[in-house]
Amino acid sequence: MRKVPKILLCIVAALMIVLGFLLFRSCNQDSQPSASPSAPSVSNVSAAVTPSASLESSTPEASPWEDEMPMMVGGRGTTVGAVQDRLRALGYFRYKASGYFVSMTQQSILSFQKKNSLTQDGLIGEETLQALYSAGVQRNAIVEVKTPEEKPSTVRPREYGETTPWSEISPMIAANQQFLIIDFSSQLYFNAVRVGGTNHLEFEPANAEEGQKLLKIFGGQTSYEKRACIVQVGDRYFAASFCGMPHGTATVADNTLGGQFCLYFTGSTAEGLPIQDAEHNANIVKASTPAQE
Repeated sequence: MRKVPKILLCIVAALMIVLGFLLFRSCNQDSQPSASPSAPSVSNVSAAVTPSASLESSTPEASPWEDEMPMMVGGRGTTVGAVQDRLRALGYFRYKASGYFVSMTQQSILSFQKKNSLTQDGLIGEETLQALYSAGVQRNAIVEVKTPEEKPSTVRPREYGETTPWSEISPMIAANQQFLIIDFSSQLYFNAVRVGGTNHLEFEPANAEEGQKLLKIFGGQTSYEKRACIVQVGDRYFAASFCGMPHGTATVADNTLGGQFCLYFTGSTAEGLPIQDAEHNANIVKASTPAQE
């Protein structure tokens, strides 16, 4: 009979232990702060941070030009300077390239846009840039010069030049090095000196006498005309094209023509712009084509 109370005492003790554990657990849960009903879920946060496919597809591609397009009055940069040089070569801009977009540049652009049937907004945009360097670009009215017919004796040992890439020719002609330029059509020639250029070569006549020979190719005066030529460097002859209008400042002491001249080879582009010149390219093809018998 004494065993029964002991069993009851054990059961009561066990129940008290369980009850105490449950009370402790309940109090501990009440002390924890409840989650905010407005807190976003992990999936919602991920969706908010990760851009949607539609946003990625609408991101504009990087422009191939160094400066932001379009450019307008008040802008400045290498693109403006290159456009001014190109407009000058086409007869629309009569001033030295400065890289500053002012009213004179705007008027030149408007004239170019009108002549080439473009939107006349006076801005430097993608459409205008492409037209400036296109094969069918319309020049402004310039004075035509008569090409002299005089030919030297035996300067050019072959009738055409190599179409070696500019990247390979550039290291062959060091700064201040002399080389020979032979006009492809008239075969008149003169000595030139490399004075600069990265995407194409900049040269000046070696002296005043050579400068007069250059002028003779263009009828006795500077000209925006571009002419096919052959450039002799050592025993190599390269097809090229040069423009008869100087720009910038003369650096050769005896250069009386007041500036530098552009000389293009295969693969040459304008300084500051990743665009080849269609007229220069056509001249290079001409100078690299064997004469028909």
